[in-house]
Order: sequence, then C-alpha cells, then structure tokens
Amino acid sequence: MVRVLCCHHFPSQDVFTTDGEPVALCTADNRVFVATEQCRIDVHSLANKVCPKVHSFQTISIVRQMSYSKKGNYIATLETKISRKTYFTYARVYLNWDVETSKRPMRIRVAGHVTKRNKSGKLHLEAVEIPSTEMPCFITTCQKTGNLAVAANQNVLIYGITEQKLSDLDNPIYQDVCYLYEIKFNFLVAEISMFDPYVTICSTSEMQVVYLHSKADDTLTKRFQAPPTSQEQTDESKFILKHIMKEKGHGELHSERKASAKGANTLLDSQVVPSGRLIDSADNCIVEDEYFVSWTFEEEKIPLEQRGKGRTKVISNTLHLPGLEDSASYPDVTSDTFEIIGPGAKMLKCNVRLHIKDTSVKYSTADTLLYRKFSSSVTLLHSLQLIPIYQQGSSSDDLASLCVFVSSSREGYLYSLHHQVSLLSVYSYTMDSYKVAVSPYLVQAVTKTGLETYTCRAFVSALHSVETFDNVTKTCPSPKLDICMIGMHPFIGLQDIVQTKDCLILLSKDDTRSECNWSLYSLQNSSPADLYKDMLEMGNKNKHASPPAYLHLLQEGHLVLKYHMFEHQGHCKEVEKLFKESCALLGEHFGRFDSEDASLALPYYLMSGLEVEEIINQAVQQGQLSKEKGEAGCGEGLMCYLKYVLFQPGDPVKLTETITNAVLEVSLCMAPDCLPLLVLTSRLHGYDDDHALACLEKCSGMLSSASGKQLNMVAIAVIHLNLCELDEAKAALFSLPKAGLVDICVNYHSLLHRDFAELTHLAQLLRSSKSSLFIEVLVALHDKGILTIRATIRLLQGTSEERDLHNNAHAREYLETILSDNRRAYAFSDAVSLLSDIYIQRLKNWVPPTSRLLPAAGHSHVPKGNGHFGSRHSWLNDFSPFKGTSSIFKQPCNKLQLATPASSRQSVKSSQPVQISKLNMVDMEDCTCCCCNEDLLKMQSLLCSIHTTEAFLQETHQQICTDFKGKWSLQVLCLSRTDQRAALDYVMENFPNILPDFAVEICQKNYGLWSYITENMTAVLRQTSIPNPEKQNIYTQAFQGLLAAMCEVLNPVDFLNLLPYEGSVHFFLPYVQRCCKKNQANKLKEVIVAKGEALTSET
Repeated sequence: MVRVLCCHHFPSQDVFTTDGEPVALCTADNRVFVATEQCRIDVHSLANKVCPKVHSFQTISIVRQMSYSKKGNYIATLETKISRKTYFTYARVYLNWDVETSKRPMRIRVAGHVTKRNKSGKLHLEAVEIPSTEMPCFITTCQKTGNLAVAANQNVLIYGITEQKLSDLDNPIYQDVCYLYEIKFNFLVAEISMFDPYVTICSTSEMQVVYLHSKADDTLTKRFQAPPTSQEQTDESKFILKHIMKEKGHGELHSERKASAKGANTLLDSQVVPSGRLIDSADNCIVEDEYFVSWTFEEEKIPLEQRGKGRTKVISNTLHLPGLEDSASYPDVTSDTFEIIGPGAKMLKCNVRLHIKDTSVKYSTADTLLYRKFSSSVTLLHSLQLIPIYQQGSSSDDLASLCVFVSSSREGYLYSLHHQVSLLSVYSYTMDSYKVAVSPYLVQAVTKTGLETYTCRAFVSALHSVETFDNVTKTCPSPKLDICMIGMHPFIGLQDIVQTKDCLILLSKDDTRSECNWSLYSLQNSSPADLYKDMLEMGNKNKHASPPAYLHLLQEGHLVLKYHMFEHQGHCKEVEKLFKESCALLGEHFGRFDSEDASLALPYYLMSGLEVEEIINQAVQQGQLSKEKGEAGCGEGLMCYLKYVLFQPGDPVKLTETITNAVLEVSLCMAPDCLPLLVLTSRLHGYDDDHALACLEKCSGMLSSASGKQLNMVAIAVIHLNLCELDEAKAALFSLPKAGLVDICVNYHSLLHRDFAELTHLAQLLRSSKSSLFIEVLVALHDKGILTIRATIRLLQGTSEERDLHNNAHAREYLETILSDNRRAYAFSDAVSLLSDIYIQRLKNWVPPTSRLLPAAGHSHVPKGNGHFGSRHSWLNDFSPFKGTSSIFKQPCNKLQLATPASSRQSVKSSQPVQISKLNMVDMEDCTCCCCNEDLLKMQSLLCSIHTTEAFLQETHQQICTDFKGKWSLQVLCLSRTDQRAALDYVMENFPNILPDFAVEICQKNYGLWSYITENMTAVLRQTSIPNPEKQNIYTQAFQGLLAAMCEVLNPVDFLNLLPYEGSVHFFLPYVQRCCKKNQANKLKEVIVAKGEALTSET
C-alpha cells in the first residue's frame, strides 16, 4: 500500500540549456554529461550555480545512450548512424575524454587492435569501437570493477579496460578494451544493470538476475539459503525419456548393455544410491555427481530355454544421464505471469550459459537468483538498476545489502538480493512513468505530469542485515513498511532523469510548438535534517486527525536520519540530535494508551538517550501518567518502559514527590502486580510513605495470586519499618507462611542487604525475631550461588571486628547448617576452617554460663545430618575432661542449679524449659556435662568426619598450641590421622585406660601398628613390674584389653607372633583359643556364603 503524504521539496533549482538538443544524460560525481544532436558531449558542473559548461568533446555519431565509469574514467556510448535509410548502432568507449581537444584531433581505433601512437607522449582523446557481430541495443558500466556490459539480442558481452606496457612507444601505457566473457539468455535483452558478480537484465516483459561464481567459490551458499533438493522425476525428464525410448527401443538398450558388459565401468552395471552417487560394481569406486538424475526402465527378458513357454522376467535397469542437468530440475512454465526465486532456480526459460573468452576471468557458473515474467498488460519494463549499499567504513567488497529495481509504466518493483531474495516494495504511480531514479532512501519517478517522489526500503534492508534489533534495547522499522509518496512536483514534458548524490537532473522537452524547446533542471536534494523536519511538520498536522499518518511520517523521518548516520558513521551532531528526537517521539507515540505496538515504546525511549527523569516528566506534561485510561492516559508501552528502567541496576531515580506518587497510582491502576516490586526493589525513591502504604493496602484487594498477596504484605512491612512502626511491621511480616516468606527473601534477596555491604532493616527484623528462618534464607542464598560464605559472614558481623566472630551465634549457626548437608561438600573446606576457628576461640575463652534454659531430655548438641559432622569415637567419652558416657549426657551441670519454683510442691517437667541460675562458685571442678562442653563435642565431631582433610588437621593442630579444656583430645585426634605411632605413644603414656578402644580405632588390621603397640606395652609392663603396683595394675588391664582386641581382628599366626616369649601360657591361652575360634567361624561363614551364592546363581 502507498500512502500519499506530500512533504518533500527541493531547496534550490537551477535551469540551464545546451547548444544543441539533448539526447542522452549521465552523471559523474558533481558533473553531468549531456549528449546533443550535434554529435557532441557537453560537461556541466553541478557545483556552481546555473551549471556552467566546463568541457566538451566530439563523438563519432549521435549518442542515444551513455554511461560513465568512475573506475576506469571513461565514457561508454551507444551511438546510431543512418545509412541508406538503415539504422546502424555502435558501442564505443571514449578514453581521455577530459583532455583538452581543441588542437588535437580525436583518434579512432577498434578494440583489440594496437595502433601506432604519436611520439610526443601526450594523451589524446581516443574513441575505441567495440566490434560486434550483432547490433548492440544497450550498454552499462559496473561501478565496482569498471567493466562494460553490452547487450545484443539475447546476449550480454562483458568487456574490461586493460592497460598494457609497450616498450617500443614513447608513452608505454596503452589502454584497450578487452573481451572477457559472454552470458547467453533465453529472451531478448532490452536493459542491463551490472554490479560484479551480479548481472540483471530485462526485456519488455521479463526480468532476470544472475549471480556469477566459480565452482570452488562458496560465497553463494553463504549469502543465500539453498533450496531443498528433490529426488522425484520431473515432467520434463519423463517427456525426454519418452522420446529416447521411441528412438532407441528396448532391444537397443539391452544390446548396448550386453556389448559393454565386459567393461569395468558400465553405467547399467552400477548400483543406485539415494544420495546421488554411483557405486561401480567392479571396483566399488564412488563417483560424486551434483546433477544426479535417476531414470528406471523395466525390461522384459525371455531366456532361450523358456521361449515359447509363456514365461517372462522383469529386470529393472537404471540409467544416469548427468549431461541433462540443465533441464532436469523444473518444468517450463507457460502461464502469463509467474516468478521464480533462487538461487538454484532452473527452467528452460531462465537457463543461463556462460562462455569465458579471457583466461583471467574467475567465473565458471551463472546461477539464477530471480526470474519474473510480467503479465501482458504490463507495458515496456524500464529503469532497471542495482542498488548496492556498503557497511560503514568497509571496503568495496563488503556489501551490507544489494537490491534490484525495475519499473513498468504504472508500477515499480524493489527486490532484496542479499541473504534471501524477496520482494520489498511495489510502487504504484499516479500516471504512466518514463524513467525512474532510485537512491537508497528515495525513488524519483518521471511521469506525464511531472516528478513523483517515494520513500525507498533499500537502506532498511541493509540495516537489518548488518545490525541486530532485539526490540528491547534497539529497534528499527521493518523493510516491509508501507511506502509513502512524499512529493509531487509538476513539470512539463519530462523525458529523462539522472542523479548524483546531491542533485537530480531532469530533461524537459516541449514538442507542442513548432520548434522543440528543451530545458535541463538541476534540483538540489534536501538534506536529511530538512527532510526530517518537513516530515515532522506534516506529521504534526495529522497527529490528532490521522494518528496512522503521523506515525508513518515519524518512521519515515527516523529512517532518513538513520541512513545519514549509517552512511557518515554518525559524525554529524545535528543529525544525531534529530535522530534522538525522533526516537523520543516514537517512544511517546507507542507509549500512548491506544498504541497497537506498545512494546516498541521501550527500545525507542532507550535509543532517545533521555534520562528516566526526563521521560517521566515529559509523560506527566503530556498527561500520560493519568490514572484513567483515555486519550491522555497511560498506555502499556509507557508502563513497559517504566517496568524496565526502574528495575535496572543504577542510581536512584530523582523525581519530585508528586510525580513519584503519580507513578505509584498509575502502577496501581495499570499493573497492580508491579506495585509491590516498585516499593521493594526498584530505583524509584522519593514517594510519600503514607501514600505508598495507602496504595499497597488498596492493591491487596486487587491481587488474585497468593504469591502476589504475600509480596504485597512484605512491601507493607517495609513501609511500616520506614515509618518506625515496628509492631505493625512484625504483624504484617509474620502473618505470612514460613515457606512463602523464605521464597520471597530468596527471590528478592536485595531486600536483605544494601549492595552486599550491610543488612537492611527488614533483615535485622528477621534476624532478631525469626533467627532460624533468617539462617534458612541465608543458606538458601548460598545454595543458589547468590551469597558466598565469606560475604554472608561479613553481613552477619556488621561493624564488629573479625576477632569477635566467635561471639556471633548466628554466624556459628549458619556455618553449622552449611556443614550439615553432604550436598554442600564443595563448600566444606571454607566453612569448616571458619567454624573450627570459632570453636577453638570459644574453648580458649570459655566462661561458665550465668543462666541457661533447661534442656530437653535426650537432647544433642552436635548437628545431625550426612554432612561434615561425624560420629565421635567411643574412646573420646573417657578422654579428659570426660569420665565416661554418663558424665556427659546424664550427669547434671555442677555450675548451675534449678531456679526456685513458685511452689515447693510443684514438680519441674523436663519437657517445659525452666530458667536455671548460677550457683555460688563453690564447685571449682570442670563440669563434664554436654551443655558446658558443647563446643568441644562439635569440634571432636568435625575431626572424626570422613570429610576431614590433612590440611584441616594441620591447621587445627597449629591452633591448639595453647592450653584449654579438651586440648589433648583434639591433639590426639589430629595425630591419629597424621602420625599414628605418636598418637599411640601419647595415649599409652597418659591415658592407658582407653588404649584398647583407641588401638582398635587406629590399628584396625594393620599388623605393623599392632606389633608396635604390643612391643611398647610389653616394655612398659617390664618397667612397672616392681616400683609401682597401682600403675602395673592399670597397664595390665590395658594389656589384657589389647589382647582381647587383637584376637578379634588378627589371624592365629599373626596373633601368636605378637605374643611376648616370656609370658605365661595360662595367661595367654584364653586369648589364643578365642582367636582360633574366631578364625574358624570366619572360614565357616565364607563357605556358607559361597554355597549360598552358588545356589542363587543356579536358580
């Protein structure tokens, strides 16, 4: 669809004439070439007013068409001559056209023939005639390579300008026109446009675009998506097969197969593979064939011995004919109108044949990208042109986009050829057109009534192929956006149009009078800034009467500015400023309540570069923050923008209290589920707390989901804390279920800390009132990878010094929870180091408690679970300061006594905690109860774990250098893993009563350690046999315990070898008997288990 919104104008216009009647035009930078009926080409400068003539030169004949090549600095012409009432057309190239020719005659020669030049070494105007067996009808030049294309009937001949060095001439540089290659088409060529390696042609009703490449070149597959291949036979292949069968017959095929059966590589003896490969039956050679075509024949064969018996046999033969690839893909189409989009499109009508004439040409294949046949009602295609657009600051080989344009008398068609061939736009003219000039962003059409100006989508296609638009932070109108007629300029008798970057040149002829009058117009193009302002002015006139027209002009102006920035790499500050203004206006439009594409407000607002405060203030001025949905109300687009920017990390948004309150009210109206988040996690600050509380209370009744209501209640609690209403905050916060509160704190963890540096008021309230829930939240944040252990400890420490960490009960509880689950084994090394340091510092600084709640019966201080806390060894219960299991878990604390009950007859139930108070410090002995030794029990549990590492043991051993209660038990636990013999010596010397249990734990089935402890124990018994009978009794009992333990774990042979030679038989005999019985029982067990397994396997 074409919108008509006329707002385009030309800032200036120059009118100039020539000495003769103009017959052809072309341009070069800021110059225009005008060919006249007097066989002359005049060169006019467009840089000066009235376009003065700056140069002219003669031509051989009258020029009907010409083209300038900047690459080779030559002018190619198509000239006509009448001889005996017959028209002859010639293609010529004019070299050194800019040399002064007033005193030097023009030299004429034929391309490919070297002629003797003058000896002066000066350049002369040269006309090189291109020989042709057929009469040329159109010429064009490639602005990329400087090559020349000449059309003749169905052929396009490509020539190049070459420079040769001739040593026998004074001027060694010799320019000539070289014949490179020829492209043969299947219809008459009327016009050509070339941009190497693309060539496009058209006739009066057909157009075709081909891409030239070598077989080894994979550029085509990178630029385009290859069409799917098909294994099915086409109608055309079946038609050809039918005629082959008629001509040769079954017998001939069969006889040929028999005649070649002795060969090694016969087609009929090959196997057919679905992938299009031939596998020869003789040597299994695989031959790749990209033009694989499979035909199957069913042949009736009658063996000699069965002739006359009525028996037949069907044999399937497969014939491969790769030479028919040109006609094997698509059938011919005979309808009046159709379109084929490639690459790889093949049919009889659009097949292309490439003939290379020069060995320097790298091309070997021509693929059709686009073929279209127009209906018979379309008259005379014209203005065929390729529009290349390069990337910013790139070389000439790095295309951003390439489009092709062709026009009929009433419609123009713009196709994109980059990445994927597609139709971008259709231009419907108001009158019949004669000529059309296309730039990346404007289309200028010459019609009967004058000049029509349309917007062009060629640049938009390039933009979308180069840049990425996510429609969140960056966006751009689509290449499929409706085009717009932005200008209608009346002119009389327009015949031709050419353009430069800054100007349009029009040729006007008035044939109504007896004499033909002509004029040439030089129209200066509007600058991007002026064109945008004109579009904006027209758009503002239609803003309320026709919002779609307003939006369309905004988008067109936005694209004009974007093209200028794309072309000049954004170096124009004025255009950049206007571009941001257009983004702001588009964002404002899409932010309105009635916008269809509301989500586009976000990227346009972000691209505008405006601060959040400016956009919100602007929205307030436009009435877009009204609570009511109406013409000036808030739309979803603006709300989408507010949601995005207010929740981005950054500094708080500074707004007045009135505007901030308005934002809350709009959120309550448009997105009530977003209101709690605005209060809790957004950058929006400065609102009135009482007003926010009122909005949140209204919001509670508008929310339907349970999670939304819970989040809203947390927001209410936060506002109460801001108002210093602690009781109301507690009531709101603790009315929530525990699971819901934990989920909210985990999902919105910023509620608990300020940039991970300190705890918020909400976190401090949870910590003081619901410490277990608070610890659970911190552990969950650790599991999600949000808070590390060190970061959590810093938050819990607050402003206290690191050396006081052992006094932080919440830090200790947090670390214990981390170490209680094996799923957090990856964090054990950090957590256990911190926690062990806390335990040891508490043991070193231990003081008796002043009061304590009465513990419940059967309580345990060591955390449970499958984590780092292991089961304590049984011998630790007899290790100082403990005196057996009962002294730990059953003996009452000797430091505290029960508080006096209210009634002496009232019994104290253990299930009800009762406050106990401190005794007079009469009993100075260390208490062995589990409550007074809680830290020691936990530390022992950590050292007994299977997760204990050698590094942790060494670190602990270094920390227990000073004396404290339970030090020796920790030291022995460290030595039991690092130096077992030293641990055995220490226990044997200081605690011989626990030696049997300790040895069983340490030695297990290690014969060497059992031998070591037995020898040392025997030596001790020898030393204590006389002087100290009491000590001898202790060591004797310990030795007996060792014997009882060894006979359970060692075999009889090893056990007997460990017994001392001077011992009494009666003393050792019971242990030897026990060892033998144990060994026999183990053997019997092995036999029973083996037989049971055998029976199980048989069944």
